[in-house]
Amino acid sequence: MACLKVTGPYGPRLIAESPDGNVHGVRPGETIVGSEMACGPQAIGVQYDFDSLITPEGLMIGNVIKKVTTALGISHCLACHQRQHRYNQKGLEIQQHIKDLF
Repeated sequence: MACLKVTGPYGPRLIAESPDGNVHGVRPGETIVGSEMACGPQAIGVQYDFDSLITPEGLMIGNVIKKVTTALGISHCLACHQRQHRYNQKGLEIQQHIKDLF
């Protein structure tokens, strides 16, 4: 899989090739500075431990979102922490409602 190297106001990044063979996602203000072969969407050295996302109560949706955004390099802020807690609570409510149906 090929990637484009771009640089812009938020620094350099790689944009992976999509399944259709094209590269999409250059943002306004970014400049293409090169390409790289044999790169992929998964960062090297990132460990994905999805078992830690499932608690005895069920799947914690807020934790899933945090894990994915962290893997994408998006930093965690105070509002994100509050949203994570709300999503976890809402996810547990939905799971309990589904359990109650059966």
